[in-house]
Amino acid sequence: MPKNNSELKPPAKSAVDVQDRRLRSRVASSVVRSKSNGTVPIAPKFALLNFRVARALALIESDYAVPQLNLDLISGRLNVTKPHLCRIFRREVGIGLPEYVGRMRAQKAEKLLKDTVLSIKEITAAVGFAYGTQLDRAFKAVYGCCPKEYRTRVSCAVLECRLDF
Repeated sequence: MPKNNSELKPPAKSAVDVQDRRLRSRVASSVVRSKSNGTVPIAPKFALLNFRVARALALIESDYAVPQLNLDLISGRLNVTKPHLCRIFRREVGIGLPEYVGRMRAQKAEKLLKDTVLSIKEITAAVGFAYGTQLDRAFKAVYGCCPKEYRTRVSCAVLECRLDF
């Protein structure tokens, strides 16, 4: 029998365990598997993600603008091998990690194209692409057109809406 109440208490949780649990629940509610949809998956999901995948998603969300963000950097920060990270990421999210990073950056670029007057070159740098061709390729894969064409379509649609009133 325990001699005092301190022996009855479970061991104290470390700050890392608490942070991982919070991150896991927050990310699990914001990510869903999506293979056919062209946007970055952001709908609610109730099942918990693997904690390494949750940490990878949080890392991508916070550091997407870093041009050196790639599989090597993410796997190194998570202290996991690249093949293992690729495997668990694809299983949990439904797409590969490099594709997810490209989609995330394309989505952020789309928001900047709609909401700002920054040049496409400035947007390319702001979302973490090293070259304009990288942005063009990722943007076209997600939205079906290049950034310049998208901006023209959006500005024409806004202009038409204003003329209707």
